[in-house]
Amino acid sequence: MILFVLFVFGLAVLYDLRNEVNLYRLLLLLYLGSFLSSFLLDVFVEEQSICFFPTFYLCIFLFICFSPFKKIGYQVVSDGIKEKKLAYILCLILFPATIFYLYYFILLLTSGINLSQVRHVIYDDGSFIPQSFFNTFMAHFTPAYFLCIYLYFFSKANNWSKVLSFCLLFSSFSFPALTLANFGRDGIVYWLLNFVFLYSLFRYHLPYKTRFVIKQSIWIVSIVLLTVMCFITIMRFSDENMLQGVVESLLSYYGQQIQNFSDIFNVSSEKYSLFPGLRKILNLEVMSQDESYDLLLSLGLEDNFNVFSYFVSAFTKAFGKLGGLLIVLFFSMFVYSLKTAYTRTKSSYYFMLLFLFFQIPMNGVFYYRQGIGNMDVSYLFICLILFVLFRIKFKNILV
Repeated sequence: MILFVLFVFGLAVLYDLRNEVNLYRLLLLLYLGSFLSSFLLDVFVEEQSICFFPTFYLCIFLFICFSPFKKIGYQVVSDGIKEKKLAYILCLILFPATIFYLYYFILLLTSGINLSQVRHVIYDDGSFIPQSFFNTFMAHFTPAYFLCIYLYFFSKANNWSKVLSFCLLFSSFSFPALTLANFGRDGIVYWLLNFVFLYSLFRYHLPYKTRFVIKQSIWIVSIVLLTVMCFITIMRFSDENMLQGVVESLLSYYGQQIQNFSDIFNVSSEKYSLFPGLRKILNLEVMSQDESYDLLLSLGLEDNFNVFSYFVSAFTKAFGKLGGLLIVLFFSMFVYSLKTAYTRTKSSYYFMLLFLFFQIPMNGVFYYRQGIGNMDVSYLFICLILFVLFRIKFKNILV
């Protein structure tokens, strides 16, 4: 089954090579890498037992979700005034947030705590970051880090000041810093993916010298970030054979999803939700971690608790198989309408909205990230800020 999926997605990538680099191809390559990792797991670590129908359903779901991102490249035409206002707002919030969370990451490393047990301690006792309004406020805005990366490239393409460009780049590390403060790896992976993807879209809009400096810098940053990621992996997952443990853990990190999705394909409950943070605000019932574990335990699937299974599993859990396809079809139609507006207007507003919804399948190569840590609420805030800055004409309001 894995070879079948590799063939299908490899064929889709080859077929899209006739077009310019676009978000659709980047998603195909991202998931192709996951399927390849799964194949390597199957060959070198442990044989996979993947069922046909869940895999076929997964392919159909992903192609429906990915299709509206075809031929979406960077075509923005703007004077940069509204983008600069957004840049100042994000830097004002996320620059201190980056410093704040990096401080707690360093504090965690120097605290004397057994680092191999940190995640268990966090799960049992909560985060090491003290609860406060300041922390809650910043945590809700760190998911906007990808907009900082976009505006960093926009600033380079439009010759903004070096200070503002640096502030945007530094602020973009707010989300990785937050995950590091909780001894997680997700933020590093998502930051690298967003940076590489946006660079691939922007590269021909940047001066040659700027491209050269960025490429040299990203190698250095990537080495530092991946070293930190490997360190966390060693502390959390390695055994006596350190190298083998790290390699197997990284392969599992990127390739376990298709097997896990196949295992829990039939799991669903009305308590599952794609918008748990919003449901909590509205005082509606949300499935707790304990309830989720108990449900899996009752089905003999307790080993699949809190594992990576692609974002698709969140849709099938919440809406069932047919409902999941209907919801992703609606998602696809909505994204297509945004693409149509973007193609017509070439506005940063629509590009940023498209890239925001692009985060769902991009982050979803591991799991449905928007359902964790009230990120659904954060995305609502981001959409509201973009709407206010780019769509409301303040002069008309004042008249």
